Amino acid sequence: MTTSIRPDDPAFPEPVFAAPWEAKAFAMIIALHQRGLFPWRAFHEALAAEVARCDLPPQPESGSASVYYVQWMVAAEAVLSRLGIVDDAVIAGRAVMIRAELDAGDHDYEAATGPVAIAPARP
Repeated sequence: MTTSIRPDDPAFPEPVFAAPWEAKAFAMIIALHQRGLFPWRAFHEALAAEVARCDLPPQPESGSASVYYVQWMVAAEAVLSRLGIVDDAVIAGRAVMIRAELDAGDHDYEAATGPVAIAPARP
């Protein structure tokens, strides 16, 4: 059985993700696992170790969800690097590019949170 969460569902009054990058981070790891690139236990253990390593545990209900997803990405990088799926130098290079884009301010956009309407094709 498949369950979907809709943004307008009253059972979920708070957003699941505070920012678009958190949703992307979550989806990327789920997709890589579903494609068989790593066992879920490896990611779970890496995430638990990263959460334990931090001084303050993440508390998404208090507005610090981003801390959790930073930990999520650190754990993902560790697993993917350890398994030889990605190279540490590639990760470091991409991080430099992302920081440069953030510093340039080219990231100001609003994510769509509702349904998308598509007009019918013209004949």
